[in-house]
Amino acid sequence: MTEDQTIPAGEPPVAPPAPPAYAAPAYTPPAPPAPPAPQAPSYAPTPGAPQFAPAAPKTNTMAIVAIITVWFGGLWGIIFGHIGLSQIKKSRENGRGLAVAALIIGYVGVILGAIALVVLLVVAAMAAPTITKAVQCVEISRALSADAELTNAMSEIETNPSAAADALDKLVNGLHSAGSKVNDAELKQAVDAAEIALKDFKGSIVDFGKDPASLDQAKFQQQAEAVQTTMADLTTACTPSN
Repeated sequence: MTEDQTIPAGEPPVAPPAPPAYAAPAYTPPAPPAPPAPQAPSYAPTPGAPQFAPAAPKTNTMAIVAIITVWFGGLWGIIFGHIGLSQIKKSRENGRGLAVAALIIGYVGVILGAIALVVLLVVAAMAAPTITKAVQCVEISRALSADAELTNAMSEIETNPSAAADALDKLVNGLHSAGSKVNDAELKQAVDAAEIALKDFKGSIVDFGKDPASLDQAKFQQQAEAVQTTMADLTTACTPSN
């Protein structure tokens, strides 16, 4: 209040107006930073830890049997070779090369063996001490001429075992017919032994056709070798002695 302003008597003095009040601004704290996204832990390989390579497929058993037995008789290498190839196609085992090699050797051996047998039988027929034995050997040679048909049937033994059994049966019947005319003791014995071995082998093939899982490979191989041996004895019986 200035000096020129006069306060009337009896009135209380007027207080000066209060200064305007200012509200303090509200404080908002900053948002905390977002936590980092979780990451999968990475593990370094332990030094010196062994590294294992995948196991290699095994070699097919029938392919191994084929490459072994083919040296004892081409026909058996052909049989086991075709069975091995069929199994390898399904199981993807190793051994295809062994089976193919057995087939090649087997087919060549069968051809050469057939030629040699015919030559031996012809020579036997020409040089046998008696004309009777020579004629009998020729008859046996004709009965064994079904060997080519048998080879073709045996190549499909796994897919068509009945055809292989029929071919063997035809061979047995032809040999039996020729053997019934034999009167030479040594030749008769060889014919009978070959006939028995062929019948046993045919029986295993028939059983294989009924139930492939029942095939006894060891027995099958023994029967195959028995047929090969008796055929060799039959050739020897028809070979003239010096």
